[in-house]
Amino acid sequence: MTDANGEATLSYDGDGGAGTDIITIWVDNDLSNTFNSANDAWDEVTKDWVASFVTGGGSYADSGKKPDYTWGGTVGFLPNLSLVGQFQIVDHVNKIAYHINSFSELSFEQDGNAPAESPYAYYDTATFTGTGWGNDGSLVTVNVIVVDNGEGKNAPPDWICVVVIITDPGDQLVFKFDGDLVGGNMQVHEGYKIP
Repeated sequence: MTDANGEATLSYDGDGGAGTDIITIWVDNDLSNTFNSANDAWDEVTKDWVASFVTGGGSYADSGKKPDYTWGGTVGFLPNLSLVGQFQIVDHVNKIAYHINSFSELSFEQDGNAPAESPYAYYDTATFTGTGWGNDGSLVTVNVIVVDNGEGKNAPPDWICVVVIITDPGDQLVFKFDGDLVGGNMQVHEGYKIP
């Protein structure tokens, strides 16, 4: 409902589970308190909720304190096990940004250390493969491995390995880096466990 100024506040938390919700909002032009798509101004948004995913962002420096690479995004499973997400990597050395939005693989495992904490997840390692493009017009495949070493001041930094390959024309390694995050945080959330 709108207030006297015609403004409304909307908050939506979902049901706490994974899945896809369609949220419809409308202006009740005829004051019937019922949605009528032919009469009311309306819009719809789709919200994907994932239960098993990796998320976060960070930076890596090969030498010195200035980051050579920064990244951020989320990749996860929907309940039907299809993959959704977005992941961006910025190569500050060559001044190219890569946008990855199609994923073919996501897997979780335990690297032998304690499970990820805060939030708790049985697995602490996520590996994913995705395709996308660079702002230079290149088509790329990206392979990423993330180890979530927990949170808090006593936790060691998270670890990441990123490989970027130009796929058109031909397969050419663009760059690869691996090591501790200089800044940022990666989190593995309730990794999908195969029974």
